[in-house]
Formats: sequence, C-alpha cells, structure tokens
Amino acid sequence: MAYENNTTVTFQKISFQPKTNTGYTDVKMEEPTTIFTRKINIGEDLIYKNTDGRDVMDAGETYLLLSDKPVTVQYGALFGNERDGGGYVPSSNGSKQWRSVVLHSTISGSR
Repeated sequence: MAYENNTTVTFQKISFQPKTNTGYTDVKMEEPTTIFTRKINIGEDLIYKNTDGRDVMDAGETYLLLSDKPVTVQYGALFGNERDGGGYVPSSNGSKQWRSVVLHSTISGSR
C-alpha cells in the first residue's frame, strides 16, 4: 500500500530455480526478471485496487519488491485463501514502511 501519490512499485523474481526443500536459495540479483511495474497512489494496493499482485508468487521462488517511495508490504494468503493468513513484513527499524523487501514463497499449489 502506498503512502504517497505516484509511487512506482516494481516486483521482480530474483531466483533462477525454485527451492522447495531445505537449504539456500540461489538468487541472481544482477539479472532479475521483472514480473510487473505499477504506479499507485495513496491507499492503493496491488491485490484489490490493482490486481497485479494476485497469485503472482510461485512456490520456492524468491522475489524482490522495489518502490521509489515508502510502501507497506503484506504477503501470504491474501486473495482467495485469505483464511490461511498473511502477514506484514516489518522493516529493519520496526516500522511497516519499505522501499525494498525480499520475499520467498514456500507455499506450494496453483498460482
């Protein structure tokens, strides 16, 4: 969710193969695959107002969300299977505002 108008959000896949068992995820920060870029305004999100963020994460993949202004990040079961839960991702200082965050999908199933 955006806190300022004209916030540009970019969602990228940074893993080059899914990791669905134990161990480390292999990422390629220098060669990300952009899934979408969207400009949003105050109070707008990427699931309900704009649907780009629905069912976008594949199991075992690692993603990077970038924005040019502060945003709040929440991910998990937020559309369709909302009862399974989702959570806010706090920033390093404990606030809920980010300009970049790495997300890893461990949930299997359909997109």
